[in-house]
Amino acid sequence: MKNIVENNAKVSEATAALQVLGYNRKEIQKALEKIDKAELSTEELIRKGLNLLGR
Repeated sequence: MKNIVENNAKVSEATAALQVLGYNRKEIQKALEKIDKAELSTEELIRKGLNLLGR
């Protein structure tokens, strides 16, 4: 259960950061769905999200 809560917090933080950069919530969620979030830090999620959104 703790892992799910940690992942949700990381995803929420990454989503907020990407929104600040000008991406909309829908496109962010679509990009983050493609990433295996289990072992990634918030920063890594943001980086991978940016890579997917930048294409």
